[in-house]
Amino acid sequence: MKLLIPQGKSLKYYGLLSWVVPGVIAIVACGLIFVGFTSYSLHAEQKRIETLLIEKSTLAARRVSAELLLGDRGNPNAIIRLLLGELNVSGIQLDSEPICAGAEYCFTNRENIISIHRKIPALPEATYLSVDLPAPAWSNLFSIGTLVWATLPIVLMFLVGVFFQRYILRRYFLQPVQALIETSKGDRDARDYWPEEIQNISKQLASSFQVRDQEVFAQIARGVIHDLRTLIHAPLASVDLVDEVENNPEKRLRRLESLKTICAQQLPKMREIIDHTLDGSRDVSIRASGGNISNTLIGVSKTLESLAKQSNAELIVSDATRDFVFAHDAVQVERAITNLAKNAIEASQETLSGKRVVRVRAEAAEQSIKIHIEDSGPGLKIAPSRLFRPLKSTKPHGSGLGLIVTRKIIEAHGGTIDFSRSADFGGAHFTVNLPAKDAGGAT
Repeated sequence: MKLLIPQGKSLKYYGLLSWVVPGVIAIVACGLIFVGFTSYSLHAEQKRIETLLIEKSTLAARRVSAELLLGDRGNPNAIIRLLLGELNVSGIQLDSEPICAGAEYCFTNRENIISIHRKIPALPEATYLSVDLPAPAWSNLFSIGTLVWATLPIVLMFLVGVFFQRYILRRYFLQPVQALIETSKGDRDARDYWPEEIQNISKQLASSFQVRDQEVFAQIARGVIHDLRTLIHAPLASVDLVDEVENNPEKRLRRLESLKTICAQQLPKMREIIDHTLDGSRDVSIRASGGNISNTLIGVSKTLESLAKQSNAELIVSDATRDFVFAHDAVQVERAITNLAKNAIEASQETLSGKRVVRVRAEAAEQSIKIHIEDSGPGLKIAPSRLFRPLKSTKPHGSGLGLIVTRKIIEAHGGTIDFSRSADFGGAHFTVNLPAKDAGGAT
């Protein structure tokens, strides 16, 4: 049945199909039944004609026999002409050759004529009689008008059924299904006339949306609070150290300088966390200008230098673009590559040589710049469609917003981001493709 019914069509299509198929079957069945009854009537009419021929041929045989027994005084042709009118038959013939093999009579049907053949009784010489009547024609019994009148009620019921089903389908199925999301989010109330099942689904979806919204809020809050608490710990500790030396201006000055340095390091990171949280639900603003991708990679290296040291990871940055200049937002691209490289550092593991390795490599391709980020971690065991989803992360305390923002930055530049397994290190391998159609060329 699945092979006969097209897959992936609309609910309206299947609803109409549920009427069209039975309707067509009913009309075809009506025609077949009509043809069957016509054929049955044709057979019955032929039997009636044969019975009539038996009666007429018996009477004709007796009359012709009596006429032939008179000898020279008899006139068989005259009696035959008389019988043609009396019996209302199409033909009567005399023959001296038998047609029926030993039977009292037999029938032949040729050229739309039914003939009965029988021997004339009481004659010294064998003489045979044939009486003809027109055979019933199928076309005479089959009436187009009768067929039309027979199928007309079915066609009318079919059309009325399609009309009412379209109305019922639209009012009680299509419109409620289309409004399920709105009712589930509270933007619209469910109607009392909706089917009970759809109203129940609407309530279940509304409950699921509420639970999901609460979980989304809780998970975002947990992730942001966790990251901010980690970053704010050092500034708070420095403030406490400053308060401890209120009576020592020299030490207080040194600790204030240390507090400034720590704030300069931590506050941008806090802002980045807030930007990630906000950018996860809005479009990223791009201000493209002619820039050198090499400077972007240098910025990535400096930003992640301390993290790489703390993680005991070797960050390798190689640039094969030959100072390729092209139109892009250097700040946003650096932000995206930094996020990917940061994830790579956190995911990297020691190789056989005892090192944790992360490599960022750029190369100039035809009409594009390719940036590869590879690591020696376990790799990503996840489908591509499931990687760039908010609130889904392979890290224990991750929110998944960083990758969402990264993808938005790349797509805002008209580029793409793909991932696979690193052939050199065995971990994840992200490839960022940035179009360079508006490049200023190599310098």
